[in-house]
Amino acid sequence: MSQVKTLEGEAQDGRKSAAAETQALQANISALRSQLSAETARLTEVESELKESQHFAQSYENHARQIMTENNDIYEEHQALVRQNAKLQLELEKLRQAEMERANKKSSGFRSLFK
Repeated sequence: MSQVKTLEGEAQDGRKSAAAETQALQANISALRSQLSAETARLTEVESELKESQHFAQSYENHARQIMTENNDIYEEHQALVRQNAKLQLELEKLRQAEMERANKKSSGFRSLFK
């Protein structure tokens, strides 16, 4: 009989131990679920921040491209004006030269009258 009582006591201790382990495992599972929930919430927040930063990066890139295009247009317009200015300078120089030649002919014509 004493052996039966010992076995019953050991069984009772085993059940208590198993219940304590089950309770500890359930507490651990609960803590892990809370941690998972917090990490999932943080992941959602980070994904939202990533999308927002990608949107801003795309906006800035589009704006930079627009500025580069405008700068290129301004550069091309400037180059066209430089070429036009060079042509006008040549034309002005030709007109001045022609005017000087005309003035020289007039002056030589007056000189021949007085000889």
